Amino acid sequence: MLVRALSRLRLDNRWMLNATKPVGNYGQMCERNVGQASTGSCSAGPMRRGTEPG
Repeated sequence: MLVRALSRLRLDNRWMLNATKPVGNYGQMCERNVGQASTGSCSAGPMRRGTEPG
């Protein structure tokens, strides 16, 4: 089923690799843009519950 969908969209088997290779995966993008490796002052802290203030 997935192979049929990829062929309909004219995507090869390496499309995901080709899409993420230049920018990195989600964790790498977050670290680069808001993590300790970023130049900005916004740091991503630990996740809190929706019921906790802050």
